[in-house]
Amino acid sequence: MKPEALDSSLESKEKNLSMHPEKQSKIARMDKAAFEIQKYNFDEEMEEKRRLFEDEIRVKTIKLVTKKTTISNTKKILKKRGQSCAFDPGGTLREYTVCQLKQNSKLMESLTFSIVLLILLLNSFAFSLNFDTDKNALISFKNSITSDTNAILSINWSQNTSVCNWIGVSCGLKHGRVTALNLPRYDLAGTVAPHLGNLSFLRYLDISSNSFVGMLSFELSKLRRLKVMNLGANSFTGEIPTWLGSLPQLEELYLYNNSFLGKIPSSLFNNSKLQMLQILHLYSNKLSGSIPHVIFNVSSLREIRIGINSLSGRLPIDMCNNMPNIKFLALSWNQLEGQIPSNIWKCTHLDVLSLSFNNFSGSIPRETGRLSMLTKLHLGYNSGFQGGVPPEIGNLSRLEILGIGNASLTGIIPSSIFNMSYLEKLYLGDNKLTGLIPPNIWKCKNLEILNLGWNHFTGISYMILSTLFIITNSLSHTIPLRKLKKTSRIFFSI
Repeated sequence: MKPEALDSSLESKEKNLSMHPEKQSKIARMDKAAFEIQKYNFDEEMEEKRRLFEDEIRVKTIKLVTKKTTISNTKKILKKRGQSCAFDPGGTLREYTVCQLKQNSKLMESLTFSIVLLILLLNSFAFSLNFDTDKNALISFKNSITSDTNAILSINWSQNTSVCNWIGVSCGLKHGRVTALNLPRYDLAGTVAPHLGNLSFLRYLDISSNSFVGMLSFELSKLRRLKVMNLGANSFTGEIPTWLGSLPQLEELYLYNNSFLGKIPSSLFNNSKLQMLQILHLYSNKLSGSIPHVIFNVSSLREIRIGINSLSGRLPIDMCNNMPNIKFLALSWNQLEGQIPSNIWKCTHLDVLSLSFNNFSGSIPRETGRLSMLTKLHLGYNSGFQGGVPPEIGNLSRLEILGIGNASLTGIIPSSIFNMSYLEKLYLGDNKLTGLIPPNIWKCKNLEILNLGWNHFTGISYMILSTLFIITNSLSHTIPLRKLKKTSRIFFSI
């Protein structure tokens, strides 16, 4: 009920009381009670509006500072300040309300100022604390360096300057926290201090091509914002840490050219949050055991390079069912066996496929010819292959390098091979190929290296380099090699 209506009602009831004096006392008590209830409800409404206004200022802070306040609690606060609005029975509710609104407004202004001041103080304290945390972490990293040949850190990393000005350190513009540590090829040696894990805003870490040793500390698992970790070309040892799978934003992981040993942990890929991982370089280590099949379920992967290890076992037959983005798959120089999965064609974006120097057997899948984006195909030095070169490989119109040397291939060279106009290097040597060299070889006008040596071709003896020196003249047919203008090395044998 509005104050005007409440005053009008009271005036009407006062007239009625003058006509019935015997009921005046009882009705007055009832009216006063009703008035108090209405006043309480009105105050409650005003209190609710005050709370909504405070919520707009700072929801979380107001929840901690204020709670639902009753009229009596409000009066106590006002009395402490000497500004209480006393209710005058002879006055109107409007006068009381206006007074209380003024006092509430002053209270809210004071409260708002206090909250803002508190937030500023807390932010200032937090910034100072976080800045010191980053600085201490980097100093610990510096202290763990045992050799700094170029004196980069010892001179530039001065405690008298901001860490954001140190060589290799980058900070965020908004909060001033360290976001990148980029120190590749600085000829540093030592261990990686566990305190580096305190750089909670770090997104990029590259200390590759140095001489760091030891194992990776579990404290680095606190780098929850890390997107790129490049520790390649060092001398790290021990097993690949399983906690790498708990870094939720990791996109690129480079651990190549180290001395990591043991198995590739499947837990590295079990975390669904790691579906952001795009690049995985683990090549040139001392890894053993089979390749975890779960790695082929990480649909975000674009590059897998885990060659030059001692990995064994077979590739899953459904290897490419869940890898729509894979472009670079290099598993060479291992001990893998079995057949190459026929569903390899489902890795439709493959640009490089390298499976050479393994123990693969069976026939080369004809489906390989469906990899229309392929530019480099390395299948050589797998002595267990059976059959010949699939004619479908000639459909790889973008292919630049084809290497299937020393792979026990038999049969003839399909003429479709020389329809690949972008072909630059062809390695089919050290096989058991027979028959004639296809006469359309001249179509490969970009061919630079042609190695067909150590086979059983008919009539060809041996030619080498651009001079095309002919050792024997026992040719049963002619090949228009003069049209291969870019060819610098050519190898033939009977």
